[in-house]
Amino acid sequence: MRCDSHVHVVAPATEHQQIRGRTFLVAPAPLEALERLAAPYGVDHFVITQPSFYGTTSDDVVKRLEDALAVVLKDPAVAGRLGALGASIPPVDKQAGSHMQELVVREIGTWTDILMGHAAQ
Repeated sequence: MRCDSHVHVVAPATEHQQIRGRTFLVAPAPLEALERLAAPYGVDHFVITQPSFYGTTSDDVVKRLEDALAVVLKDPAVAGRLGALGASIPPVDKQAGSHMQELVVREIGTWTDILMGHAAQ
């Protein structure tokens, strides 16, 4: 496996606004083009990084990450490994959006309390 450790996926500016006041717009760079260009070099994994020209959150990046998560969570090996670690996979209709955001916030609170209690001992 080879992995490119820092790439951007860029949607057309008509679909996802880039920050106003920029001196130029970044040209579209879809995931499909990245995969096509990387394939001859054996690169088949990527770390997609939030580009600064979208501001704080790119809906396109979030959507692609949610789609990738949905694929991974269907993998029996992943489910088995998570189960062995004591984790459970949320139902399909709760694996994205506000459901996952609420889960992460809840888990951060839970683990912060546990870790802070342990640190005080």
